[in-house]
Amino acid sequence: MKTCFTELCKSERKVFCRHHKAILCYGCKDKYHRECEVEEIIIPARIDDNITHLLKMLDIMKEDSQKLKIQMHIDGIDEFIPEYHSKTIKMKEHLANSIKHDKFLEYGDLLKSILELSERILENEVYASYCSFMMNFNTTHKVHKLKELELGEEIVNPEEPQIMEENKKATEKYLKKICEGRELEKLYEEVMKCDLKSKRLDELKIDLSIAKDVEFMNAIIKDNVTIKDLKCLTIQDCDKNISEVSRFLKHQFFTNIFKLELSCDRDCKWSSCELKTIASFLKTAIQKMGSKEVCLDVWKIGSSDFSVLLEGCTKCETLSIQRGCFKISNSIKLDKNADFSIKTLKLSCFDNYSLPPKNYESILLGIKESKLQDSIKEIRLGQHLSQNLSKMKSKAKPLGLEHIKFLRMT
Repeated sequence: MKTCFTELCKSERKVFCRHHKAILCYGCKDKYHRECEVEEIIIPARIDDNITHLLKMLDIMKEDSQKLKIQMHIDGIDEFIPEYHSKTIKMKEHLANSIKHDKFLEYGDLLKSILELSERILENEVYASYCSFMMNFNTTHKVHKLKELELGEEIVNPEEPQIMEENKKATEKYLKKICEGRELEKLYEEVMKCDLKSKRLDELKIDLSIAKDVEFMNAIIKDNVTIKDLKCLTIQDCDKNISEVSRFLKHQFFTNIFKLELSCDRDCKWSSCELKTIASFLKTAIQKMGSKEVCLDVWKIGSSDFSVLLEGCTKCETLSIQRGCFKISNSIKLDKNADFSIKTLKLSCFDNYSLPPKNYESILLGIKESKLQDSIKEIRLGQHLSQNLSKMKSKAKPLGLEHIKFLRMT
């Protein structure tokens, strides 16, 4: 364990402050560098685990290809395996050099690179064809064996026992992991050192100011764990590591999550909670989740960010932005052909911030020029915006949006 550089502190190092060239644990960061923007120091084992995982996968593919002559059925697999094996080995060598010379600032880019490489493999048509081939192969083999048992016969292919014994278990185990992922509850118990007593997680809260929560979130990404059927997924203190939030939102295995909540520390700098840094990833994530309600708390939001957010929420019924810093002076441009389900839009500003007239004019015009006007029923404004209720209502009427109710947020 490499320790914090603060004198007499023996805690594990976690972040790096570029401004002061300081390597810190979370405690010293909060104590001495609270106002500084810091970078998380990635644990090299996370990178190595992902590299090892990919190499094992490619080795299994190579073994399957040789024994089952898969190249006769799938074009490009002979080039696919060595190409990605070579790329993975180069990353392994790069990691070894970074560890040797303690180039910890390279760990973040290395982790990003290996995860992107893994994503490219999983999305590649050759890999998809391979998975399909192996599933069909194993299914056919099982049916064949069942028929043998029913007939009371023992039909033996001289090459088959060796192929199946050496290959089947490893392949099925890997494919099961890729296609199904680990069970969320089991991973939670493992990382959090707790016992859920076989209960299912209905609500999942991740606080980025808590080390264990960060570890759990990273484990979800690393193990491709499916997150589904949640009443609510909450990520708090997003400003503590916005890059990790982006990476988490890129996670492929979201499905059927009723409510999504993302919040930042109300004492954070606005530069640390700009929605534009995660807007595109958030849009894709919301669509994969199929969420009915999306709640954002303490975010700085511009015109383009707001447009991207709205387009991600086409299937949502409620979009709530609490304690926001709105900079929506330009027109909101939405896909004119996109259908919306949003019925309620809630907006409130941070403390004494206000929403200048140009902002709500842009919002209303964006609604008018899209199919959002067909679904939206009410716009609720928070305490510091409630004085704009009559103004928004008067602006809505000439735009043909008089059916929208403008209400004070309760």
